[in-house]
Amino acid sequence: MWNCNWGPPFIHYGMVGMVINIMMLVAILSIVVLIVRAFFSKTQPNRDTRDSLEIIRHKYASGQITEQEYLRMKEILTG
Repeated sequence: MWNCNWGPPFIHYGMVGMVINIMMLVAILSIVVLIVRAFFSKTQPNRDTRDSLEIIRHKYASGQITEQEYLRMKEILTG
């Protein structure tokens, strides 16, 4: 009414404006998701795998398992 221009940008361009608005919304949401993932990502390796590797190393060193068993178990744990 008094040329306030409130509302989403590009609203006056019809279908093209709506597509641009949706693309901007997707871009903003993507950036927010990337920021949240960066702050809340796990930086430590899986603790269970390390513990399991230490157990089979000790078993191999003490002679409870053979070299073939050790290598097979290590391959399974490290994937």
